[in-house]
Amino acid sequence: MRLIMQILCFCFLSAYIYAQGTLSLAQAITLAQHKGIVAAQGQKTAAVADLNLELVYAQLKPQVRMDAQIPNIYRSSAAITQPDGSIQFQPISQDNSIINIRGSKRFLSSNTSVYAQMSNQRFHDFHQGFTSYNVIPITLGIEQGVHQFNSLKWDEKIAKLDRKIANIELNVNREKIAAEVTQAYFELLRAQVNREIAQSNKANNEILYELAEERYRLGKISKSELLQLQLGLNSAVQSELSAYRSVLEANANLKTELNHELSSDEIIQVSPPTIDESLYINGLQAAELAWLHRPEAKEMEKLLLQAQRAIDLADKSNGWQASFRANLGYVGSGINLSNAYSDPQIEALIQIGISIPIVDGGFRRKSIEIAKLESDFIKRQNDYDEAVFKQKIRQLVEQINQLQNEVQLAHTSYSIARERYNIVNQRFVLNDISITDLTLAFSERDQAWRNYIDILQAYWVNYYIIRQLTLFDFTTDNTINQ
Repeated sequence: MRLIMQILCFCFLSAYIYAQGTLSLAQAITLAQHKGIVAAQGQKTAAVADLNLELVYAQLKPQVRMDAQIPNIYRSSAAITQPDGSIQFQPISQDNSIINIRGSKRFLSSNTSVYAQMSNQRFHDFHQGFTSYNVIPITLGIEQGVHQFNSLKWDEKIAKLDRKIANIELNVNREKIAAEVTQAYFELLRAQVNREIAQSNKANNEILYELAEERYRLGKISKSELLQLQLGLNSAVQSELSAYRSVLEANANLKTELNHELSSDEIIQVSPPTIDESLYINGLQAAELAWLHRPEAKEMEKLLLQAQRAIDLADKSNGWQASFRANLGYVGSGINLSNAYSDPQIEALIQIGISIPIVDGGFRRKSIEIAKLESDFIKRQNDYDEAVFKQKIRQLVEQINQLQNEVQLAHTSYSIARERYNIVNQRFVLNDISITDLTLAFSERDQAWRNYIDILQAYWVNYYIIRQLTLFDFTTDNTINQ
């Protein structure tokens, strides 16, 4: 149901973007998270982790296997010892076919296996024309290891942890996509802003140059001032052409990130996203959330689990071991199948084995010591990595909180520079200001505009990096889940 809702949401979003012609940052991120090739790769990794755990559980389900050798013909000669001790070589031509069916079930916690087995064996001697059958109608058995290494038990623990890591990585991947899309989105936004600035400057320079030509004819400005405005007009035209090339490149890059409309050359229109001025991220909280939710912590947990597995392997593989095996069934034989099955005899086996190393030169003890040293180091490494990681998170959060203030200041500066530009432009038209002052106002407005976009980009990229590191949505105070 959730997948269907995601597909419907994606289709609605695509249709909406197509109709509106303007793509917001949130819409771009949603597109990439549902359609991008990077998202598909993350989903594949999570699916593989699920299947690996299912492979472990598949080994615990009832297993049925058939083994057969039909026919099993053998032609040769064999040395036969005679009563007087001499040897004669006799030709052998036989068919010893067998079919065996075995069903088994393994229990993980106790490392116990139970099984049921049946088999038919047919022996035929071609030289003597002799045929006999040996059958096992049914045999039930149990095998139990004592103080033996249970590899499947550790495989299950590691596979479960791998699945958790893969699911976390899937969420991390989604937030990583958000940060990368934000970068590409702002590259296109900056290119469009630069083009808009270039178009505005070109239009203004055309008007100013026409006014300057009139004033030059009236003798109000010098030839040098006229040429300065002409150079400015040429530069504005070149800037517009260059800005358009940048738009084309940035537009293609964003479409690639989104895996959207790759067959179309239509330019996506984007707009500056707003920020929540009331949002404040607590650095200590973010650091704790980051280590709690990040896959690095689970990876370290996996290393510790593998170290414990190594200790268990060294202990049980090189120490004492015991095994218990018992089965009970029937076995019969005869010159044909009906005779073999008509009077089967009880077949039973009870077997207890034990293996105790008496002198091993300290091999077991040294093996355990090596595994414990590795485990102790991993614990120390975990504590160190956690402290360094949390420190980086606190620093990044502090930068984001500062960027939030910078965005507000940059927007205010841009508004002031734009207003000053309009005033200076009007004063120049009224012949109340010099070309130098007009050019300075142009430059200040353009620089303030670009600076606002750059700081806004830094804020949003870092915001999604924090989400990627913490897997926490600070706007809703909820953990990010698939």
